[in-house]
Amino acid sequence: MTKGKIIILIIVLLSGIIGGTVCYLYYSVNSASISFMDLTLETSDSQTFITDLFTYEKFRFTLVYDVTGGYIPITCKDFILDIKLEDLKVGSVQVDDFQTSGLSKRYSKTYLLDLSDLSQNDLYYVYDKFYSKKELKVGVEGSATIDAIVSSKKVTPIITKYILFGSPSINLVEVYWDKTLAQAGESVDFHIEVSNTYRGSQISGTLEVIVMEDIIWWSDEEASTYSFSVTLDAGRSSGYNDSFTVYRKQDVRGFYLRVYWERNLIYEMENGSGYPPRLKVAD
Repeated sequence: MTKGKIIILIIVLLSGIIGGTVCYLYYSVNSASISFMDLTLETSDSQTFITDLFTYEKFRFTLVYDVTGGYIPITCKDFILDIKLEDLKVGSVQVDDFQTSGLSKRYSKTYLLDLSDLSQNDLYYVYDKFYSKKELKVGVEGSATIDAIVSSKKVTPIITKYILFGSPSINLVEVYWDKTLAQAGESVDFHIEVSNTYRGSQISGTLEVIVMEDIIWWSDEEASTYSFSVTLDAGRSSGYNDSFTVYRKQDVRGFYLRVYWERNLIYEMENGSGYPPRLKVAD
């Protein structure tokens, strides 16, 4: 093989290697991404959150995100997190540049946002939005540049989450008997409708319905207990029903319903002259 052919061959091989390397780098960048996976707060206690908001003027959160790339190291730079509380931008966090390699790596980082520049009006806006239901809407909008030497691209991951403070509560829509006067031995249905009034939080728990004896001049006693397992997505409602067989008993003038959510009393049918809605035993 002549010297000229050898040189040409070397040039071709080098061109192929360089071209392949460039393509590989380009592929690594274009297949890379940042995905926000989860968002949590430092505290789930509403009073602590309010103290941090108004007294210390800070907001601490933990962000979990996946960085996915090719088979070579990639650099994430100019990584900025814009933070929104109840759709109001409250500040930004600058993330230090970092390098990662491999197909995927998960990060869990805690950040502290200074809220001292927010006006009192903005702070009270956030407070008013979340306080009634103890549910806070938090959004993080990211912007970063992924760099792999010869090529780069911008990514804009986003996450929105509703953070629930304390135990979830359920909204009782209606409670009633199918009829309010029945003979002994007759089966009467009762109906319960509940709803989830949260904007983004699912609620799960146990709904318990207790049929009570309305005893004249004495403490009322339980007649029967019914339990329902409830799971409701945000904004949804559902109905529950069962039947109770009426009986006659001395000094018992009728029956009424008590409703418990997670063992906490949330409803009791009217007492005193509450017929209806209470269920009366026919003479």
